[in-house]
Amino acid sequence: MKKVIILSVFAACAALAGETPVTNLFESTPWILLTGSHEVGFNWMTTQPANSWLEYRQDTNSEWKVSYYAKYGLKDANTLYHRAYVKDYDPKKPIWYRFVGREVIKFQSFTAKFHPEVRSEEGMLKPVVREDGSWTAAVFQDVHSQNDMYDPLLKLAGDDITLAVSNGDPCHYFNCEEDVAKNLGRPLGVFAKQGIMATFVRGNHETRGSHARYVPKYMTLRNDQYYGTADLGFARVLFLDSGDDRADWGWMYDGSIAFKPYMLEQGEWLRKEVASDDYKNAKWKVVFMHIPPKPDDADEDRAEPHFEDQVPTLVKAEPDIVLCGHDHRYQYYNKEDAKKMGFSFPFVIGDSKPLTRATVTRLDVAEKELGVKVFRGDGVTLTNEVWKK
Repeated sequence: MKKVIILSVFAACAALAGETPVTNLFESTPWILLTGSHEVGFNWMTTQPANSWLEYRQDTNSEWKVSYYAKYGLKDANTLYHRAYVKDYDPKKPIWYRFVGREVIKFQSFTAKFHPEVRSEEGMLKPVVREDGSWTAAVFQDVHSQNDMYDPLLKLAGDDITLAVSNGDPCHYFNCEEDVAKNLGRPLGVFAKQGIMATFVRGNHETRGSHARYVPKYMTLRNDQYYGTADLGFARVLFLDSGDDRADWGWMYDGSIAFKPYMLEQGEWLRKEVASDDYKNAKWKVVFMHIPPKPDDADEDRAEPHFEDQVPTLVKAEPDIVLCGHDHRYQYYNKEDAKKMGFSFPFVIGDSKPLTRATVTRLDVAEKELGVKVFRGDGVTLTNEVWKK
């Protein structure tokens, strides 16, 4: 009898809670990602299940436009995690945004009831590309949940950064929803708070854990893929997925991964990309990929994620710079060093925690110059290279 009374009280409280809207519907850390040349993905959270959408504009005198996420005719209407794409984005203009939400009262068959609309505070992101076509990226890698490293490394990169790149392994693994929010979404939200556009490249640790399969539920991707391109100013930028560095047949996964066919699929896409006029005619070609093009020490449980397919294609395509992480030790191979290894491009491998040895790479792209600087967390400049065309 006591159990029945407790359950009845709980049910009554739950019903009352549904009838009273919360006062803080929106979380304070949206993560906003550049997903294409003229496309941005917005990702945000509500504190209660809601139907929520995006309002945005790139001119303070224009009307607010609306965007929402829907698939197979169904909007996201009873969730804490929300997405929307802006497909008419001008990277040379700032973008203002706010979120609108209706908290769920009841959501069942033939009955959907919501509280009145509420709006979040407005946010703004600075332009990714300057009026003269130049832009500057700060590149992070292998943070591995040490989220307090972002701010000091960003300060080292400079106060004129226009794009922040998470180049793999911001986390250890994703075993639950909170892992995704805490170690991927909220760190990316650090940049949105400072008005800086971000973008995301998957590393091998984002493939680990049972919840890794559901990351696209919380992230706006590039045409539903982890790889893709963007034209930014004078550069064609390639974002490549390195897959996992463990073999499909390895003991760690017990047959639960299949990266071999996926990497071959991406390799076919890459061959078409580098054969395109968009790639060939670009003044500068920039590549981001987490795992470096050189194989690390191999053992029977390790795969060679992209070496048999992507790397030979890149060698023929001759990008101007390739930016990587993964090895947890800083290395820079200039054109001559890379040539001795059989590569046609220079590449940087960033370092990892602790902060004193972690690195951030500053990439400057202008019409006639491409510059790379690598800063270590203790303030030392490790690389300062400039190429001219």
